Amino acid sequence: MRPYENAESLSVLIVGSSVSPGVVTIQGIEDAENWNIKAAKGSTGASTTLEGKPPKEFTTEIYLADDSPEGEEFDRWETFRAIVEATTAGAKPAPVPVYHYDLAAAGITEAAKKSIKGPVYDGRGGATYTIDWIEYKPPAPKPPATPRATARGRGATGAGAQGARAQGVNPGQPKSDYDPNAAAKRELEGLLAEARKPV
Repeated sequence: MRPYENAESLSVLIVGSSVSPGVVTIQGIEDAENWNIKAAKGSTGASTTLEGKPPKEFTTEIYLADDSPEGEEFDRWETFRAIVEATTAGAKPAPVPVYHYDLAAAGITEAAKKSIKGPVYDGRGGATYTIDWIEYKPPAPKPPATPRATARGRGATGAGAQGARAQGVNPGQPKSDYDPNAAAKRELEGLLAEARKPV
C-alpha cells in the first residue's frame, strides 16, 4: 500500500477493539537478529553465532488536538491510555492484539506497554504522547520427549512405556519407529473415512 492511497488508515492504531484518538505515527520498528559475538583474543575478527530473534520493539506517537472535529480527543485518550496501562497492570503481562499496516507488515500482532511519555504541548492547544511497545512473542513449545530404550534393547519402561502404549505403539520396537502422533493420525483417518461414505 502506498502511503497516499489510504492516509487515514495509517494515522490510527487499533489496540484490542479500540481505535486510538488523534493522529498516530509509528516509529522505530526494527527487525533485529540476536547475535552472540565473541571477540578473538589477540587477533582481529570474532566468532558469531545466530541465536534467534528477540521480540520487536516500536514506538507510537499520538498527537491530540483540542480543536479536533469531535472535540473529544483528550477524553478518548484517557480511555485509550487505560487499555494500554492494563497490559502491565497485573502480576503477569497481558498483551493485547494490535493492528496498523506497518505493524502487520513486520509480523507484529500482539504487544504490551514498555513506557508512556508525555504530554508534550505544542502551545496551540495540542499535545503529543509517546508509547513504547514490546512485541509479545513467547518461545515455541518444545516437542514432546520420546521414550528411551533400555540398554539391552528390551524397549521403554515406566512412564515412557505407558505413553507409548497409550499411542498404540509397542514399546519394544526401535525408537525411530515411535510416532507420538499415532493416535491423532488414526482418529483423523477415521474422520476422513466417515466423510467419504456416500450420503
